[in-house]
Amino acid sequence: MEPAKKILRFIPILLFISLAFTYTFILAKPINLTTSDIGRHLINGREVLSQNWQVLFENTYSYTMPDQIFINHHWLSGVVFWLAYSAGGFLSLHIFHTIILLVFLSLFFIFLKEKSSWTISFLLNLLALLFFATRTEIRPESFGVLFLMIYLLIIQNIKKTKTVSWKKIATLFLIQVVWINLHISFVFGLFVIGLFTLLEIGVIQSFSINTRKKLFLLTGLLGAASILNPNTINGALSPFTIFQDYGYKVFENQNLWFLRSYYQGPIIPMFYIVSGIILLSFFIFSKNYIFEKALALTGIFLGWSALRNIPLFVIFSFPFLAIVLQQSIVYLKKNIALEQPRLTKLLTIIIPLTLLWLVLSTTQFFKKEKPGFVFGLFEEQQETLDFLQKIPHSAKIFNNYDVGSALVFSFFPNKKVFVDNRPEAYSSSFFQDNYIPLQNSESSWAEAEKKHQFTYIVFGHRDITPWAQTFMKNRLRDQSWKIIYLDRFIIIFAKDIPENKDHIEQYSIEVPLSRLKI
Repeated sequence: MEPAKKILRFIPILLFISLAFTYTFILAKPINLTTSDIGRHLINGREVLSQNWQVLFENTYSYTMPDQIFINHHWLSGVVFWLAYSAGGFLSLHIFHTIILLVFLSLFFIFLKEKSSWTISFLLNLLALLFFATRTEIRPESFGVLFLMIYLLIIQNIKKTKTVSWKKIATLFLIQVVWINLHISFVFGLFVIGLFTLLEIGVIQSFSINTRKKLFLLTGLLGAASILNPNTINGALSPFTIFQDYGYKVFENQNLWFLRSYYQGPIIPMFYIVSGIILLSFFIFSKNYIFEKALALTGIFLGWSALRNIPLFVIFSFPFLAIVLQQSIVYLKKNIALEQPRLTKLLTIIIPLTLLWLVLSTTQFFKKEKPGFVFGLFEEQQETLDFLQKIPHSAKIFNNYDVGSALVFSFFPNKKVFVDNRPEAYSSSFFQDNYIPLQNSESSWAEAEKKHQFTYIVFGHRDITPWAQTFMKNRLRDQSWKIIYLDRFIIIFAKDIPENKDHIEQYSIEVPLSRLKI
């Protein structure tokens, strides 16, 4: 084999290594336990392994709504995360999660290559990192994107071979059984198989009757597999019912139009640019790639409807974009004579690559407090966890939404929280008639204080909601509450009562308002 050809064989590997390095750099930033969900997921896993089955069905972490029915659709992710955490704390958990996403990236890289070329796949994956960087926290959805890529690769193989083997059916069935218990995104696995089956049977009709029957059977089996979870049919229907009594607006659940004035960076403009290119391309490829077009439309809708769906936008729409770019290059080669083809080919790689690197390098995802690769918790958060353990078991704690998961991790089962960051685990009336008013109104706070006999307040002082800002201002003026702890994320107040005298004398601090975002 010629040396040049040997080198060419390694180019895809080198391209992926550069992507993996970049993605790892984006992911390798400290875990902020005070704003993420991972603390609660870890306790979910620990409690399930301890056979505390209540966490599967009830809001067992809260003292305000302990009997609220709750469908825990991500319990198995908690088990996996807890096992990874048990191996080496937050460091091993962080590395494990990074590996999961790197495996996903490798499958996405291969998938786009199947639609185009290694070069196009590399460029689109580099662009994709801009979008993937919006979701870097350790979340159960990481299993979802990994399994979704496996489904799409299997569909690609079915399209190529025009056969559905029993091995593929068994594989997808087993994945679906696991996925339904890992994360609510299982519905997208069922969706892509169902969409592919529907289009093949009703529109495309390129397979044999026997193959179409197997596709229909596969769709039915995946639907049946979705019932195999602790909440059975209710768990299978949870993607369609979770927002029925959702009483708290979460930033990541808002659509891109709503977020246009709040979200900084290139993500929203890039979303509209890429979506526009895809939609215009529909007219050029008007009769072909029906399945890819349907996926792209789905991805655009999902991405626009909620910030948290941005990775789904990429996964669903970039395959068609890869096809468009590949077909465009083929057309240019056939119809446009190039005086210097080698130089032109080189420029088609260098120019997009340079532009993408410029975009990536100017985003917040490359701006870190500490340079390089950082895994595990923020350094000071171990100190926060240690201090939280000093709060007595008998304490009645008021906390805000953001820090709920961290407090579940620190306190349960010895103490329960007022609220945590699961709107679906609390009624909408709890948020609208209780949680928000008691922060907005001093009379409501007085009533709640009398009812619950609060002795400590643990509050994420970076909460920029109007009610949180009002509450913080009121408490800082309230002489009956003393600050005993403050870091970049959390402030802790102790009520000035005899029971807290020792804590206040030992830890009381004066805090200038300049240290708080009020």
